[in-house]
Formats: sequence, structure tokens, C-alpha cells
Amino acid sequence: MRILVQLAAVFCLATASAAQAADVSGPMRFFDAAGPMHGVSGASPVRDGSYSKDGERPTPEALIEKFGAQLNLDGQQRMDIQIILADYQTRLRDLVGIGRGIARDLLAVSPDAPEYADKSQQSSAAAANVTAEFVTLLAEMRGKLYSVLTAEQRARLKELAAEHREKMRQKSEAKNSSPE
Repeated sequence: MRILVQLAAVFCLATASAAQAADVSGPMRFFDAAGPMHGVSGASPVRDGSYSKDGERPTPEALIEKFGAQLNLDGQQRMDIQIILADYQTRLRDLVGIGRGIARDLLAVSPDAPEYADKSQQSSAAAANVTAEFVTLLAEMRGKLYSVLTAEQRARLKELAAEHREKMRQKSEAKNSSPE
């Protein structure tokens, strides 16, 4: 469950920051659409505090700075965003831990074991519940973040999101068309 997309907007910023803060990396990366660096142009895995410990993802602080500048956020808005992110961090981290536990428990059972089918169904149902709660929390968080923005910032956010989607579409097409 690693980070969503390069955060071309505060919402994506918030989602990514919360997911990153929740340490959503590893085998449960179902939100990672952008890959390393999440499309941050010119990004490199420097150890100056602006990237996560793995050197692949910008820190929440670096993202707030980047998108704060792009959306012209004032000091109060930046503080509000930090508070919102902090509010969701623990809950999202807990859900990620539960999801990893579910996956770990299922992987501990051999596919040819008699109880595997039942365990697989139980794991699937539990994972669906965790995922639903995770998505609900992200949606709540996005709504709160959106309320921090002015009308002009919301319009700019939509532009940034459209630009980001186009970049990701082009990357995907280039990746799919290149011979391996």
C-alpha cells in the first residue's frame, strides 16, 4: 500500500503523505500508481531530509512545501494541512498493519492445506473491510483538505491534477510501448 500518485494536488499530497506516514510500503502497494519518486521531475534520492528513508518518496514536509508553492498556500493553510495529516496518520498506519497481518496469516498457510480455502475466504473478507475503512478515511481526509483551499486554489488544484494525469498517461504509454 505505498503512495498513490505523485501528488499533483493537495489531496493527492494528503493521501500520499498520510499513506507514507503510515509506512504503506512493501507487498501491499495497491495504491502505488506512479512508482519511485512518484513522477517528481528532477527528483533524486538525496538524504537531505526532503525524501523518505528509502530515498524514493518525498517526505510529507517536502510535499507540503512543493504543493504549497504551486497552490500559493498561506502559513495558516499549511498548518491546517499538517494538522489534518497528523490526525489521520495513526489510524491509517493501524489499518496498514492490520492488512499486512491478514496477508502474512494467509501466506503462512500452504495452498494445498485443507484449511486454505476457508482461510482465503476469511482473509479476503477481512482485507475488504480494512480496504473499505482505509478508502473511507482517505476520502474524509481529502474532504477536509479541500475545505482548507480557496476557490482559486481549488481551480488550480484541478489543473495540476489534470496535468499529472496526462503525465502518468504518457509514462504508461511509453512504458507499454517500449520493448523489454
